Amino acid sequence: MKKVSFLLLIMVTLSISYYYISFLPVQKNIQMEQDQQTFIFEKQTECKNLCENLYHDDLKSLLEPDYSVYNPQYAYNKYKNACFYSGGWLYLSIKGQGQTNRVVNCQTNEEVLTYITTEGKVLTSYCETCVGSIEEYRSKEKDLMDR
Repeated sequence: MKKVSFLLLIMVTLSISYYYISFLPVQKNIQMEQDQQTFIFEKQTECKNLCENLYHDDLKSLLEPDYSVYNPQYAYNKYKNACFYSGGWLYLSIKGQGQTNRVVNCQTNEEVLTYITTEGKVLTSYCETCVGSIEEYRSKEKDLMDR
């Protein structure tokens, strides 16, 4: 009888120990991951809605037939806790041709990265956020749009 009671006590102790040492922490981690995923999904949705408004403003200002607007990309950057919109346009006309690529912080409506060419020349002194090559632009754009 003592052996059975002792074994029963050991089994109950092991069960309780497993529950508090292994099971609960794993469940807490799973819940934290789910909460984080929910938060990021909500931020991405919020960012998309916010940034789409900026994109539509761009479209309104570029309704001339000479402009061809790029498909936009929207992203929530969790490291910067910011919403970004990446887009731009091509300009083709008898007067000349050019290209503008830009990344905008949708929360502040501030251009944070820009690449501009006109007649095959890169304009870097046009703005503070201008970069000198499309490769540099793409690299920095990737960092900003990284989710």
